[in-house]
Amino acid sequence: MRHARPQPSLARGLSLLWFPVFFAAVLGALALASFTQPAPHEMRLGVVASPADADALAGRLDALYPEGFVTTTYASVLDARDAIVHQDVVAAVVDRAPDAELLVASGSSNTRATYLAKVLPPILAAQGWPGTPTVTDVVPRRSDDATGNAMMFWAMPLMVTGFVTSILLLQLAGWSLVRKSTVIAIIGALASLSLYVTAALLDVLPSEPLLLVYGFLLTQAVAWLTTGAAPFVKQFFLPVTATFVLVLGLPSATGTMPTDLLPAIPRWLSEVMPLSQAIRLGRATAYFHDHGSLTPLLILFGWAVLGAALMMLGERRTAHHHRLAVLAQQEAASTPAPLDGPDQGGQAGIAGTIRTLGGLPVTGATVTVLSPGGRIWSGTTDPDGAYAIGNLPVGVVHVAVTAPHAEPELSTVVIHQRHPRVRHHVVLADWEAPVFEAAESAARATVD
Repeated sequence: MRHARPQPSLARGLSLLWFPVFFAAVLGALALASFTQPAPHEMRLGVVASPADADALAGRLDALYPEGFVTTTYASVLDARDAIVHQDVVAAVVDRAPDAELLVASGSSNTRATYLAKVLPPILAAQGWPGTPTVTDVVPRRSDDATGNAMMFWAMPLMVTGFVTSILLLQLAGWSLVRKSTVIAIIGALASLSLYVTAALLDVLPSEPLLLVYGFLLTQAVAWLTTGAAPFVKQFFLPVTATFVLVLGLPSATGTMPTDLLPAIPRWLSEVMPLSQAIRLGRATAYFHDHGSLTPLLILFGWAVLGAALMMLGERRTAHHHRLAVLAQQEAASTPAPLDGPDQGGQAGIAGTIRTLGGLPVTGATVTVLSPGGRIWSGTTDPDGAYAIGNLPVGVVHVAVTAPHAEPELSTVVIHQRHPRVRHHVVLADWEAPVFEAAESAARATVD
């Protein structure tokens, strides 16, 4: 007789399959809003002009872009340049004959520099500033970085590397914390070195050694966070971590669109997300002599500390469950299991425990024993995951174990006449666990 293979319920399937639609809808909405409709928000603009002209320009900008610009007046062009280099302002306008001057920093954001070069000249002309503004790039990006996106595509692969590493480590969940951390560190170091060398060879980023350090820190922060989250979010690992890393991380990255041109939600996220902090650190060390690096460094380091804490908590939780499982199995092995009754050749039967890969007892699992002659015996597990089935024949029998939300198990057991009482322990792969640990599948059924 063929029995239908147990299938997850429709509700179980829908609880997982909603994520692709959510991913496309939310990431698409955030990305389209972030990258296609730039609008200034508290963009810090330096002004070198008389107090009256500076006030008039500030009023005009407020009228056209409410809360769009914050102006600061400087006494000289040199002061305005220093303010840009120190990242006190992102650009500056200079009122002098024969032509006004617009100072930008494409090393900070090529998108912002292009946006200001388009938006500000008509406003300055309407205010009576002389001539057509000359655009001067005070902090230029590398000449081979034609689009100005090199910093984004240096940091983004490193973030994804950390995320992918955590996904692969799910298949090695039995590894110790030290081994997992070592693997994460080795992969992060190799990835950071690879991206650093590639950017240097292409001459799209300056050869600043701190880029190696910041890139490595980004891989560790993301990998520790996502790996550490796995024991707590269980089957929702991918929706939770992919939302954090990709859905929220990419639109707020500031790699292609600066913070002060983003809409509200990505702008707020850019103040805390790991990817945006790494890009800020990269820009600070590559173009601004490390000015403005302290805050993003502390935030990124904080994410790394949180990830390390999650990994340690998860390790302690797993070790605790393992100890409970070992104690329960030892107790079950030392206590004779009750059998259903006498059989043809003496007190023959099978008893044992049913547990998950995480060591938790499976309550209410159905244990079915089938003899080659077609006879069937069955029983269920108690709250401790224990079962006992008696009145069995000596010889070969097949044992099938099924439970809600778990992978069914089928094994063959031999009952000897001299040893009619068999201990048969089974480990089920729980569909609600984050992954199926293939490395442990060979030892999922054991006979004592």
